[in-house]
Amino acid sequence: MTTIGKRVHFSGGKQSGTVKDEAYLLEEYEDKDFLDLIQYIRWDEGWFGIRVCYYVRTHGSGDKDWIFANRPLAISSENFKKLFKKASKKVWF
Repeated sequence: MTTIGKRVHFSGGKQSGTVKDEAYLLEEYEDKDFLDLIQYIRWDEGWFGIRVCYYVRTHGSGDKDWIFANRPLAISSENFKKLFKKASKKVWF
């Protein structure tokens, strides 16, 4: 799954933008899968920013089943280092 091109909204829709690029790490467990992301977002006002977030789905379900988790990302330090390493290869990070 990719979120590139996806529209994102904050503050009850008062701020919106589009995901232009991302770094991700897939974590698979017995009951759930987590897609941890560092996203590069172009806001409608013209500036760029970074969002750290994740999506969740029932383990083994399809790409259309990912749901945005509107909560802070909780991740092991080892996996965060992996995600950070992927993001650090990006020009924008």
